[in-house]
Amino acid sequence: MKDRIKEFRRVTARELSSNQQNWRRHPETQLNALRAIISEVGFASALVAYETPEGLVLIDGHARVESAMPDSLLPTLILDVDQVEAEKLLATMDTIASMAESDIDALSSLLDDLSFEEADLQKLASSLLEIEQLQIEEDSQGDRETLLALRPHEHYDYVVILARTSREWNNLCDILDIGEAVYEKGHGLKKIGLGRGISATEFIRRISCG
Repeated sequence: MKDRIKEFRRVTARELSSNQQNWRRHPETQLNALRAIISEVGFASALVAYETPEGLVLIDGHARVESAMPDSLLPTLILDVDQVEAEKLLATMDTIASMAESDIDALSSLLDDLSFEEADLQKLASSLLEIEQLQIEEDSQGDRETLLALRPHEHYDYVVILARTSREWNNLCDILDIGEAVYEKGHGLKKIGLGRGISATEFIRRISCG
């Protein structure tokens, strides 16, 4: 196995240029949570960059740089890679990490023992179990299934239809053949949600059939 890490260096945020090929976008909610964990714990992982004639260019860590002051010293791994290799890492590094599967019982046990000082982190921790459970259910049901709750996600484009009255909602449920959904929130709690998500493929199929 090749070791492409050339050196570890602490550099200022202003020395790290954003990669123009970066395809990740960081909403304010994510940046707030990131700032909160940095404030409460500190930096616990290194950024990844490579050297170019114009200076250091990021491969991983754009949100951390965006959250830092320009003169903040950030722990950075400098890789001995060229532009093509850097782009391969940029395309796959986070994607491969996101392929890990969730163990809900282990997550529940971990969260039971944690409390946070930062409000944004406590809010995230309180919703994390439900979010992971919904993602597992969503992934397992496929395009032809109605999702259990509407949870906008960065990987989706979506249209929201708002029902202002019970009659509108019931008519919409009849047209789309959406039934009442009940799902476990953990710790013996159940929730019946009004929001629903449906894939574009299935939505088009249902209204076409109607």
